[in-house]
Amino acid sequence: MVINDEIVTVNHRISMIRQHYELSQKQFGEKLGIQSATISHIEKNIHRPNFDVVASILATYREINPYWLLLGEGKMFLDKDDPILIISNKKSSTNNEEVQKLQEDLEKEKKEKGILFELLGNLSKQ
Repeated sequence: MVINDEIVTVNHRISMIRQHYELSQKQFGEKLGIQSATISHIEKNIHRPNFDVVASILATYREINPYWLLLGEGKMFLDKDDPILIISNKKSSTNNEEVQKLQEDLEKEKKEKGILFELLGNLSKQ
């Protein structure tokens, strides 16, 4: 992703998420269960975010598009009908048939965007 001829890194996208929700680094870190110093180091490009940081962001802010966060592709937020968002927002009262259909849709999406999971694996190794 390029903004004003500047390459936007995953570190910068994490900062954009925090700023979108108008949170301090301390508040953002508390929501994620991460020390504010870690958030500061990520935003200053001292450290790259590890798998736990990325997973915490995606679990806390389920509307964030994981492809955007990791790759800079697409929009910052998932569309309300995106299978990833639908599954994460489903209540426990969902019947098994609906869950199976949603899981099939998600599996299809995973196959189409296999690079996301490869990148997550690479991040966990760092």
